[in-house]
Amino acid sequence: MSLMEASKDVDPAWFGLGVLLHRPYAHQRLEFLKYLE
Repeated sequence: MSLMEASKDVDPAWFGLGVLLHRPYAHQRLEFLKYLE
């Protein structure tokens, strides 16, 4: 799985919106949340 990298001075928390809205990627939700921690 490759994840987007946040640009300088951008909070990556908003990336989670796509996970919540796009059902085909729901299986990656836990890995994504761990990445944001």
